[in-house]
Amino acid sequence: MFGELKCRSFIDYLAGCDLGTNSHVGPDFSIHGEGFIHIGKNFSAGKSISLQVWPTERYSDPALLIGSNVVMADYSYVSCAHHVSIGDGCLLGINAFITDNSHGANIAAELDIAPNDREIVSKGPVCIGKNVWIGRNVCILSGVNIGDGAIIGANA
Repeated sequence: MFGELKCRSFIDYLAGCDLGTNSHVGPDFSIHGEGFIHIGKNFSAGKSISLQVWPTERYSDPALLIGSNVVMADYSYVSCAHHVSIGDGCLLGINAFITDNSHGANIAAELDIAPNDREIVSKGPVCIGKNVWIGRNVCILSGVNIGDGAIIGANA
């Protein structure tokens, strides 16, 4: 249920995160790299939402930008190493996954390295326009640009 934790009650948990007014998150909200995350006003997040930013030597100043009036349904996950932006008025369905990065560059030289030990790399930013509806179980990967008002169907 939205609103179980109000903005001011979890602001210390988000220390360093630029958070807009009147924002609410559900239980089991997790965040990593809060100093690189900017969230607009009226942000609502369901249960078990995860926002993760991973600065690396290659991307020392990543940015996860979430606009105003954005709603993220339960179990949504956003991972950022370079740049992810989610425009104003977006709706993310249950279990939406957005990432601009992967473990390794998917080259032959990395085949002998365990994926978790490979360098975090990005093939490009993820830019999601305003008023976009991202359906349930949608996966959006590095280098994707989604225009204003788009609807991304469930399981895409």
